[in-house]
Amino acid sequence: MMEEAGVRLRLHSLLVDVLKDEDRHVTGIVVECKSGRQAILGDLFVDATGDGDLAAKSGASFFVGTGPDDLGARDGAPLGTMGAMGIMFRMGNVDLARCFEYLRSHRDQFRIQRCALLGFEEAHEAFQRGDMMTINVAGAGPSLQIYNSPLPGVVTLCCPCYEGSGLSVEDLTEGEIALAKEVMQRVEALRASLPGFEDAFLLDLPEIGVRETRHIVGEYLLTIEDILTSREFEDAIGRGCHPIDTSPIPAFLREHPLPPRWSFHIPYRSLVVRDIENVLLAGRCISNTHEASGCTRTTVQCMVTGQAAGTAAAMCAALGVAPHDIERLQQRLVQDGAIL
Repeated sequence: MMEEAGVRLRLHSLLVDVLKDEDRHVTGIVVECKSGRQAILGDLFVDATGDGDLAAKSGASFFVGTGPDDLGARDGAPLGTMGAMGIMFRMGNVDLARCFEYLRSHRDQFRIQRCALLGFEEAHEAFQRGDMMTINVAGAGPSLQIYNSPLPGVVTLCCPCYEGSGLSVEDLTEGEIALAKEVMQRVEALRASLPGFEDAFLLDLPEIGVRETRHIVGEYLLTIEDILTSREFEDAIGRGCHPIDTSPIPAFLREHPLPPRWSFHIPYRSLVVRDIENVLLAGRCISNTHEASGCTRTTVQCMVTGQAAGTAAAMCAALGVAPHDIERLQQRLVQDGAIL
C-alpha cells in the first residue's frame, strides 16, 4: 500500500535530533543510520514514535506517566507513575478446544478479563464461530490472556510485565532479559499444567512492549472524564472504544459503568502539539492523561489517530497551510471511511 501511494520509505534510521529555524518551527530531523548521520527536511512532521521523541526534541512540553490532571493523582497516586512494560508472545500446536473442555469443569482457573469482559460461554461461542476472542487463565503462575488467531493451533499470550521506564536503556535491557526468562518459564508451566498445551511450543518472542512514557502537551489534554462520559467534540477525528487499561482504576469508573456499545471521541486538538506549529502526534504519545492513555494507546485507537494525523499532514503539505482546517479534514476522513 505504501508503494502504491508513492511513499518513499526510509528504514533502519534512528531519530537523534531536530532542526529548527525558529522557536516554534521544525525544518528537519536528524537520523543516525548505517550510512552515517543524515538530515531529512520537511514542511510538516508526524511524531508516531510512541515516546514523543520528535516533539520532545523539538522543545514541546510533556509530562511522564501520571500527571496532576489524573483522578488518581488527586487521590494521592505518585506523579510520574507509568504503566508497566510487557510482552506478548505466540505459541503453536495448541488445542484450544481441549483447553475449553478443561476450563468448563475447572472454572476456578477462568478469569473475566478487565478489558474484554468475556464470560466463559461468550468466549467459547466466539471461538466456535471462528471469531477473535480472549480468555484469562490462572493456574500456571499469574493469569495469562490467551487470544486465538486465524491460524489453526496458533495463539497469542499476554502479558508478562516488567516495572521500569521505557525511556531508560538500562531498564529496557534488563526488562528484555527478565521477560525472555519469564516467558520460557511460562511456556514450560503451560505445557505441564494446562490441557491443550501439552505439545505446544514457542513460535516467537518479540521485543519488549512499552505502554507509556511521555505525554506531549497538545492544544487539548484528553482526560478520563471526557472518555468515560463519551464527551462529544466538534473537532473529533474518530472514535475509540477500549476500556481503561491503567492502574489503579479510578473511583470515577465505578460511579460511571460503561454502557453497551460505548465509545468515545478523540479530538483533533489532542494531535496538535501546543508549542510547535508544524508537528502532529499519532499513537500513544498524543495529548492525554495517564488514565486516558489506557483507552487510547491500544492498537485500534492508534490506527484512528494515525489515519487522522497522516491525512492532515498530507492535506497541509499540499495546500501549504498550518494543520488547523478541521472541517476539511473531517470531510476527507468520513470519505475514507472513518467513524466520527
